[in-house]
Amino acid sequence: MFSLIVATLGRTDELIAFLESLVAQSERNFEVIVVDQNPDERLEPVIARFGDKFPLRHLRSPIGLSRARNCGLAVTKGDLVAFPDDDCIYPPDLLGKVQSRLQEQTPLAGITCISRDTNGLPSGPRWLKVAGPVTKEKVWRQAVSYTIFLRRSAVEAIGPFDQRLGLGATSPSQAGEETDYLLRALHQKLSLYFDPSLHVIHPRKAGQGRAQMNLVRSYGYGLGKVVALHRYSLAFKLCLLGGPIVRCLSYGLTTRYQRAGLECATLFGRLSGLLSR
Repeated sequence: MFSLIVATLGRTDELIAFLESLVAQSERNFEVIVVDQNPDERLEPVIARFGDKFPLRHLRSPIGLSRARNCGLAVTKGDLVAFPDDDCIYPPDLLGKVQSRLQEQTPLAGITCISRDTNGLPSGPRWLKVAGPVTKEKVWRQAVSYTIFLRRSAVEAIGPFDQRLGLGATSPSQAGEETDYLLRALHQKLSLYFDPSLHVIHPRKAGQGRAQMNLVRSYGYGLGKVVALHRYSLAFKLCLLGGPIVRCLSYGLTTRYQRAGLECATLFGRLSGLLSR
């Protein structure tokens, strides 16, 4: 059985769309754990609407993505665990295919896949195109939280998410919690596999102006913080900083100043994370 832990805040229509995609799944052996961080009762009608369609638990949690996922992990019953976003969509055959892959490859502790937008174009990070083992160097292009599927035994071995990382954390590290989680799995010699033939539907990140700049910088900080925590090589750190420098200069020379500004925000965020205590 799958345990699907959905942390949610401020969204209703998107959560309904995700739950409707679960109704259409070919594999029906799953439970849904909705971890509600809203200060009001906006989700009560949603829970009532889907409560008779599949096993559904409604939990409450303080704000913080990692905190909410840990709340869900404490009550999971499934053999397989996933962390879908409240604005993603599962294709109808996704759970069935994930289950088949893990049944065929019993040594694997989990698999990851990619995300696509509603037009079928890749969304999220710059995904690798070739399937293969998840590694310390490549994990950044092999997984985001909502594309991770782990065996329960792996989750128990890894432990809870680091609540200092992730959206809503009290620290500046507003990203990187899922990468830290997978890196901790790799440190324990757990075998993970990246399969780009599978995908989750997820919209592209939208935003503009100062809000987008702050978001990009906070994500960069989280990435830099995780790199520092897991003691990556100096060469890797230099590449981490060199990429946005090159792109910033390229965009600036072609007068795409908004893109150049975002790359600068990424650079300063990553540098701040790397240098943080």
